[in-house]
Amino acid sequence: MTHADVFISYKREDEAIVAKMVSGLEAEGLVVWWDRDIEGASGWRDTIHQRLTSAACVIVVWSSASISGAGEFVQDEAAVAKSRGTLLPVRVDKVDPPLGFGQRQALDLVGWRGNRQDPRFRDVVLAVRALVDGDPIPQPQAPRVRARRRILGGGAVVIAAALLGFVFNLFGAQNAICHGPVRDFCAIVSIGGVPSAEDELAFEQARAEGCDGLRAFIESGRGGVLQFEADRLLSARRTETVTHWTEVERRLPLYEPTLQTGRPTEDAAREEVAAQALRQARQLCSGLAQSDLFREVGTSLETEVADCRDNASGWSCSLEGAAVCSLESRETREVEVCDGVGPAR
Repeated sequence: MTHADVFISYKREDEAIVAKMVSGLEAEGLVVWWDRDIEGASGWRDTIHQRLTSAACVIVVWSSASISGAGEFVQDEAAVAKSRGTLLPVRVDKVDPPLGFGQRQALDLVGWRGNRQDPRFRDVVLAVRALVDGDPIPQPQAPRVRARRRILGGGAVVIAAALLGFVFNLFGAQNAICHGPVRDFCAIVSIGGVPSAEDELAFEQARAEGCDGLRAFIESGRGGVLQFEADRLLSARRTETVTHWTEVERRLPLYEPTLQTGRPTEDAAREEVAAQALRQARQLCSGLAQSDLFREVGTSLETEVADCRDNASGWSCSLEGAAVCSLESRETREVEVCDGVGPAR
């Protein structure tokens, strides 16, 4: 079996654009495998599994067809690739990825017509080569290129502003300019390495919400230079065990305490047997608190029967009841922690 660098997972409805992708990647010298290459006598399930688990890069094509219920094979193959660290999602329709795949930002080929020099396809090629070589996937350049074209096509005023920024950069003052009134312009054309004020505010809010906030920020696709800072923080997440204490109450039956020595009055006998019962209740509750699962808050006595009799040695009483233990119950759970080091500047 010939080794392939790239495995492409797609829905049959997207075969036309996938064929262009295959042609373009092969023209770049990459070895690509897709299910058109299955020989007639081969067991297709076994062949697909072997190719899927041996490829260094698995391009998963997200489209209206592949994210639907009918795209379960594509989604299963994406899950395998994600678990192996070989997943490279590519979007050919304006769709959101299925649940569980939003963490990795998809490269955008919506409307791509097969041009190998299209900046969006160049991003795909660079990402594939990075996975094949075992390197980190580089930051996509297509959004910046397209933004520059829109800005620079807007007229002489915008071009003059860009030239002005360049000239000031010769004196090392570009960062000061880009943190001023033209900040959003700098963010669009990637001058000074600053995010827009709106994106930075969204990033700060996302980071305050922890790992889930960072995921939502990445999935929004609006983060600009902060998109990759969010991805870096999320990739460095760790798991911690968090302990919570919850107030609970336990009722434990008393084994019947009986006053052995009589007392001169019934009231004195009742008071003494109640004190004995309370001591027993405290022992029972303290026994629970010896476990790591509980800690003691307080103990009270719930009396059900008190039988007192006068005999030759004086008054004696027996008592039935329950110890009411006020406790805090220990609960632990695993939480994700995404440590931040401040916004990218």
